[in-house]
Amino acid sequence: MNKAIISDTDIAIGTGKEFLETICKSILKPKGIVIDKNWTLQQLVKHTTNSVDFKPKGADDPEAAERSIKQVLGGIATIAQGVTELRNAYGSGHGKDADFKGLESKYAKLFVGVVAEIAIIYLATNGEIEMVEP
Repeated sequence: MNKAIISDTDIAIGTGKEFLETICKSILKPKGIVIDKNWTLQQLVKHTTNSVDFKPKGADDPEAAERSIKQVLGGIATIAQGVTELRNAYGSGHGKDADFKGLESKYAKLFVGVVAEIAIIYLATNGEIEMVEP
């Protein structure tokens, strides 16, 4: 994804959407959640958010904190809808005609960065990667 940001924005966007789908499915399947092949990316993201325990360890009120965190993460579903729309119009998922003009690199960079951060929070919270201080 990162290498394609400058030279192939359509590849960066298409790969980003596929990456997010893969992350969601890799979290849901081991939890025994049956993935409906007709789910949109937005629905896949919502199910993933609901399946992960976002209660912060050591917080004064973990349940309240989790509610707030999930409210913030609810915005991810809206982002996922935008991801799908960008991918459909400017990604690698559909054939393009000879006059196709891709997005500028700055938009592909935004898209890839958002997808990467979503993946990190899901994987770190699900216990699949460990966060280390820089």
